[in-house]
Order: sequence, then C-alpha cells, then structure tokens
Amino acid sequence: MSQLVSYIAPGAPATRRPARGDEPFVRPEIGFTPAWYRDALGIDFGVRWHRDVAYRRETVAAMRAELQRRFPGEPVGGSERDDGPLDLLTGVFGATAVARIFGLEPLYAEDNWPNVEHRYLSREAMAALPRPDLGANPFFAELMRQIEAIEGIEEGIEGFVNWQGVLNNAQRLRGQDLFIDMFEAPEACQHLFGTICDTMIEAIRRVQARQRETGVDYRFATVSNCTVNMVSPGQYREFLLPYDRRIANAFDTLGIHNC
Repeated sequence: MSQLVSYIAPGAPATRRPARGDEPFVRPEIGFTPAWYRDALGIDFGVRWHRDVAYRRETVAAMRAELQRRFPGEPVGGSERDDGPLDLLTGVFGATAVARIFGLEPLYAEDNWPNVEHRYLSREAMAALPRPDLGANPFFAELMRQIEAIEGIEEGIEGFVNWQGVLNNAQRLRGQDLFIDMFEAPEACQHLFGTICDTMIEAIRRVQARQRETGVDYRFATVSNCTVNMVSPGQYREFLLPYDRRIANAFDTLGIHNC
C-alpha cells in the first residue's frame, strides 16, 4: 500500500502522485492555472499544447524554470523534481479524457484547460449507452500516440492522465438533468455510472501497462469527485460508492480528490 500526495504539475489540473516518504506531515501543494503561465510566459495552451509533444516539452521546461526563478528552493509545481524523466503526460487534454472517449468534441483555449462541447445524452441514450471499444476508439488512439511520442523524447513515460470520477464524467455526458434522473430514472443512472466506471478502469490499466514497459510503475487510480456535493449522502451510498469501490478494488491504492 503506497501513500499518495497531491500533485499540481505546471499547466495541469491537480491530481495525485506516489509519496516519496520524506514529505512533511502538513504539506500544501501550490499550483497555477494556465492563465497565470500565459501572462508570465506567453504560452498558448490551445490545441498545439495538447497534441505537439515537442512544444509541450519546451513549455514545461519554461514553466519549471519560471517557478524556480520566482520561488527558489520551494517545491512548487513539481519544479524540484529533477531526478527523472520530464513529466510530459500530466495535463494532456485537461480533465476531458473520459468525455472525449465517449465522443464529445474538445473546446480548446489559449489560457485555460480544455473543455468539451455541451452536447448531452438524452435519458434514453443514457440508458442504452454502449461501452466504448478502446482498441478502436479515435480519441484513445490519439492519447496512446501522445504516450508513444513521449517515450521517443524521454527515457520513461512519467505522469498521469486526469480521468476524473464517475459522477464528474456522467455530468459531462448528461448535463444537470443527471441529478433529476437519480430520482426519476435510477436504473438509467446505474447503467451510465457502470459504463463509465468500467471504461475508466480499462483505460487506466492500458495506460499504466504501457508506462510499465518503460520502467514507470504506477498501480493506483485517482478519482475526482468535484460534483459529489450536488448529491446527498444517501444518494452517494446508493449510486456512487459502489463504483468508487470497484475502482479501488481494481488497483493497489485509490486517491480521492474532493473540491
């Protein structure tokens, strides 16, 4: 069982990473949004940042250098981690990976993390949503291409895709009507949550297996439950806890992010 700590890589949303073991008991993690780095360095966080690994490497190095210049000797944004391959994976596609797997189109911004189009499933489509075939999924193929490109630049594929959590991803797919569906169409919700959960587990396993081929061995999952404050404790126990447990049981360790 490994302990996890918060990790905010330059230009990336918060996630988790394995603890080294020498961190202080109280350890704030400080990070900055893409807008801060754009103001400081003029970086464009649009489509090129997310698809061009060489450009992303250039900007990650520049962001780390800026953090070291402004906060010398302080562990801000991973700028103190110089003992391994450069992390070029964390932050790719922001927090939209699962939504993209399910077919939503990206909305890029030069000074923000990407979003996805607000094109929501109907209740009927939610109840019949098929599990994506990751071997034939265009977005997942693009993600794996990114990983292959990183291996061509760095010695190991370090970093983490932000897979979000079951409820967060379900809200992206169904919209705010999801919270009414829990009362009016619980079976449809259970189908949606289960399909998302199983897709997340398969995607995480595939990415981690590819990383292990380069000597980077991660065996944990992180879920982001930002929208859990929109449901009651009873709804969480009924609708969401079983899927958080399913993810936890699929990996050695589970990290949970709550806003």
